Amino acid sequence: MILTTREAAALLTLSPSTLHRYRVKGGGPRYLHFGAAFRYARADLLEWVLTMRRDGTADG
Repeated sequence: MILTTREAAALLTLSPSTLHRYRVKGGGPRYLHFGAAFRYARADLLEWVLTMRRDGTADG
């Protein structure tokens, strides 16, 4: 399933501007770029979420 930035942000409980910042600075989920449109594959979002798992606050 392919999502818009707004839909992806809602799925991740982030703001669309946070996803925009990740696109500019890096470190966020993979995205697709079609002309002026940015889209996210749901599978890529879920994969990225799993990279954020930590066992404790000392993990970073």
